[in-house]
Amino acid sequence: MTLDLLPLIMTIAKEGRIEEEMYLTTFLFEEAKHMEFFRYTLDQIGETGDLTGYHSDTYKSIFMKFCLKRWRNF
Repeated sequence: MTLDLLPLIMTIAKEGRIEEEMYLTTFLFEEAKHMEFFRYTLDQIGETGDLTGYHSDTYKSIFMKFCLKRWRNF
């Protein structure tokens, strides 16, 4: 998420669009809090493995193909 949003935030900042920059910066901060929560939760239950093994073919087709394709063409 960070790698996708940072170039956008930088471009918007250079254009002087402060409202959009503030929104995206806040959004990025909220995403970081989600990541911190999930990491904490996984640490508390002792999960150390890679969870991508739980990604079904349907999940992959929706989130790794369809959504990424749409995002890149946006």
